[in-house]
Amino acid sequence: MELDERLIEAYNNISEASYYGDDENYEKHKRDLLALDITDGEQLYIIAQHFMQGLSSYEIAKALLQKITKNSEFYSKGCIVLSDVERFGFENYEGAFAILDEAIESGAGVDNILFAKARIYVDLEQNQEALAHLEQINPDKMENYSNILNWYMTVYRKLDNLNKAHETFELAKSKYATDYSYPTVVLSYARFLIAEEKYQEALMILEEVTQLSKDYVDALSEWQNIYRQLDESNKADLYMRWQHILERAWAHDGIINSAIWGSETDLDKLQFWNQISKDSPEYYYAQLQIAFIAFDLNEIEISKEILTTIPEMEKKRIEEEYDYDFQALFQKLDEKLRATARPKTVPKDAFFDKKENIWVLGQKNDRQAYIGEVLEWDIDGRLSEKSIYTGDEGDTVTFEAYNQAFETESSGRWVEGLMVENMVYRCLNSDVLENSYGVEDPAVTKAIGTKFTLLNQTMAIALYNQSGDFIGEEDFSEGSEFPEGFFDTLTRELFRVYSAVHRGVYSLIAKRLAKINREDLQGEELQSLYDAFAFIAAHVEGNNVVIDDDFISGHSQLSNASFKQYNVNFSGFIETQARKYLKEIMAK
Repeated sequence: MELDERLIEAYNNISEASYYGDDENYEKHKRDLLALDITDGEQLYIIAQHFMQGLSSYEIAKALLQKITKNSEFYSKGCIVLSDVERFGFENYEGAFAILDEAIESGAGVDNILFAKARIYVDLEQNQEALAHLEQINPDKMENYSNILNWYMTVYRKLDNLNKAHETFELAKSKYATDYSYPTVVLSYARFLIAEEKYQEALMILEEVTQLSKDYVDALSEWQNIYRQLDESNKADLYMRWQHILERAWAHDGIINSAIWGSETDLDKLQFWNQISKDSPEYYYAQLQIAFIAFDLNEIEISKEILTTIPEMEKKRIEEEYDYDFQALFQKLDEKLRATARPKTVPKDAFFDKKENIWVLGQKNDRQAYIGEVLEWDIDGRLSEKSIYTGDEGDTVTFEAYNQAFETESSGRWVEGLMVENMVYRCLNSDVLENSYGVEDPAVTKAIGTKFTLLNQTMAIALYNQSGDFIGEEDFSEGSEFPEGFFDTLTRELFRVYSAVHRGVYSLIAKRLAKINREDLQGEELQSLYDAFAFIAAHVEGNNVVIDDDFISGHSQLSNASFKQYNVNFSGFIETQARKYLKEIMAK
């Protein structure tokens, strides 16, 4: 239901006067509000709660609720809120009970009124009276009965009755686990168990709280509590970091994006913070969060631009409420800009690859595939790799990689995204042979790959001495377990598709995928990987990925954890799309 515009205007005026301590305008706007000829019970009920909860204006809330007549369907709800006003605003418990008793006499919403009275009795530590009222409530008439069970749990904890608490939890789990408030029952029981030092039982119980629940942040706090009691500080710190990330999602008008509660990516977070409207009091805080994401994506100029647009008054408010230091943030941005300044050894035509943190000099064709010679420098300006790209599909490459002393560490060749040649050399200033392949024998000066799988994974090498004589071999596949279809030709064809994703030549994805019959792939994991590529292909236009709501809501299927057996990593792809999405946000 949309609120009457006059109520919204009155609320905003009173809120502004309250914020600036303008008593004269506060009283004026209050009189204007109460003089409005509005009798709709729902309108009065909603706006009264805003005044009570948003501004702690109990006097205004009370006056609005008293306008709701007994013949209104919101009379019962209004009485409950009015009793809360008396209780919390004026500590008038007798008045609160009188309002609720009058509502019961009218026959309106009896079960909810009984529940409201029970809550007051709990507040007054009259636990037996609270139980008596809770037991009168008809479960069949309560849409979210788990909320009632949570108050049973509260009373039983006050009475130190763990057995009854356990019975209540089992009842909630067996009959009301789909209720909105079920996670709250779980948390209450877990806290009871923690208080009784039954930590392992509490850990098992907390698993019932799903990541889509608003109570997940509180569950993270309890996990911290348990692991600190068990002297497992690393686990406790991990849950503390997760809590710090997730609790921010609840600071914004009750808006929630379900992806925030799973393996959230920068795309998820950008979408979440971007949906906070300019009318929201937390809009600039949301902009600050976008600036942080831009920083993480190495988009330092954008991050600085966002921070610069936040008004000084909002910066001060954010600093006070969230303990940030904008001066320190700007200093950190300037340091990062200096660190990524072009070194003198890097040609002026080279660009900074923000994903790889390197400088690159090379040309791309219309498909955004490199052609010809491509040079790479590390962030300090040292030449690190030279590649020669042939063809127009971006993944037929001959390369040489160098260490800081400009010795050749390795060289090789990919054809359509699959490694066909890989040579690794022993160097004076670095040792890839030992560090990457475990070859310690100083007589070995070169290794040549003899067995490859997937993209650049060398599974066996032949070893040579300085004279070029063959002196042995290493097979890394022996004694190892590999998933179904790991070495199949069809699996390697699927990884030609991955190469197109990995190198950003998106127009090739559908073309290469069309050569593969999904049903011929061995195992559910490979078929799921096929589906992930198909999902990307469905969102490609030309050589661009279209980042719409469908893409953002569905991109969770590009989970590295789902395909780790095959060494697939979608993180770079998702980061690239997040940078693009960030620039689209900034362009609006």
